[in-house]
Amino acid sequence: MLKFLIGILAVLVSLSAVSAETLYGTVKKNQSALIDKYGIYNKHQCIAGPIPKVKIKQQPKHGKITVKRAKVTFPKGKRCAGKSFATMDVFYKPDRGYTGTDSFKTSYSIPRGINSSEIKYRYKTYKLVIK
Repeated sequence: MLKFLIGILAVLVSLSAVSAETLYGTVKKNQSALIDKYGIYNKHQCIAGPIPKVKIKQQPKHGKITVKRAKVTFPKGKRCAGKSFATMDVFYKPDRGYTGTDSFKTSYSIPRGINSSEIKYRYKTYKLVIK
């Protein structure tokens, strides 16, 4: 099973217009795996923001990336229960029979604030072990 913590983004406030991070995970060979979710949600007001634009900046050498629109609904017993919002989900599928390491990079953009036209760019590098 994939060992990534799936991050669901809230509306973020930051001093920088650009940020980057590296995530590590394990994927089973010959299987597609959900790698990450990109979405904007204000958990204090229970409202969704615009869907981030996700781009693959560097393709993996030993697999394929698929980005699909999806929906997240908060479970009962949680703040915002029953509310949902759209995400962009990133899936990775290794080449058939491949085991070893692979990596890829994404970028995504989100508005800096609810009423702002200014865009904040973020970058992620994913380093995977395929077993």
